[in-house]
Amino acid sequence: SETNSQPTAWGCYWKASAEFRKWNRDGMAAAIALAEQAVALEPNDTWAHSLAAYCRALEFFSGWSHDPNDARSLALDHVKQALAFTDDDVLVLGYAAGTHLM
Repeated sequence: SETNSQPTAWGCYWKASAEFRKWNRDGMAAAIALAEQAVALEPNDTWAHSLAAYCRALEFFSGWSHDPNDARSLALDHVKQALAFTDDDVLVLGYAAGTHLM
């Protein structure tokens, strides 16, 4: 749990998961920031990496990024990191597949 206003990777991941489901530019931007905060807190967090990847890919695909090439590159970097730590987590594999489809 998050105590004393200190964010945890777990808390950031779940907040990001809620934000991206708004399916709009602001929600996606918030989701990306939160997922990347989770990655910064726990660099080996496969769920955070895979969600960051998927959100960056959606940002790219939707035309919401100021720098589409950067968004796509960051998405693929996050996928690579997520898959470096697991190859059998269904959630991670689903987001990775979705990222590669965009």
